[in-house]
Amino acid sequence: MGYPEVVKGRTVGEVALAIVHESTHARMYRMGVEPRSETLDRIEHMCIDQEVASALLTPEHLGLASTATAKFDRPWWDKAEGARRMVERLRSFGMPHFVVTIAEWLTR
Repeated sequence: MGYPEVVKGRTVGEVALAIVHESTHARMYRMGVEPRSETLDRIEHMCIDQEVASALLTPEHLGLASTATAKFDRPWWDKAEGARRMVERLRSFGMPHFVVTIAEWLTR
């Protein structure tokens, strides 16, 4: 049994920081903070802040912290970027062209 795509080629530290990031989302959700368009930017920044703080506690702290900090430069969570990534994934999965076209239309 192989590793899921999300962990292939990643270091243990990178996987740990992804868990920290997603755990921060879960913790905020349990506190009643739900991601909405007007709060998403702040929520993602808080999750990345937790990644950076956790990265600084690891032996490979400099590389991990700079990788986490670089996420502020490219906000993947905005609607246009999310739609672009979804279409890219559909293509990589070999979805028929009409499915990709419908997805592009629906995400405009």
